[in-house]
Amino acid sequence: MPHSWLFPQVAAVVHHGGAGTTAAGLRAGKPTVICPFFGDQPFWGKRIYELKVGAKPIRQKVLIADKLASAINEVVSDELMGKRARFEYCLSFAYIAS
Repeated sequence: MPHSWLFPQVAAVVHHGGAGTTAAGLRAGKPTVICPFFGDQPFWGKRIYELKVGAKPIRQKVLIADKLASAINEVVSDELMGKRARFEYCLSFAYIAS
């Protein structure tokens, strides 16, 4: 299922934190929950959290249903987080285009 079709239809995006999926979530203007496993995924989880467009990342070794549910609730109930996610995408697009 293409991210470009799926992500605009959801309230938030939960994923592993790869660069492409992270970009697709921002492109859709959705707040994000990242559950990183390896590679660059922890970096993107931290970056999304620092930009306040997503919850604090939940590493695989501490990922449990309660923590995930809490993070999802946090991002879908924070209207500013969604607005920031849409704004960050606009900023990144303007930067790339310039």
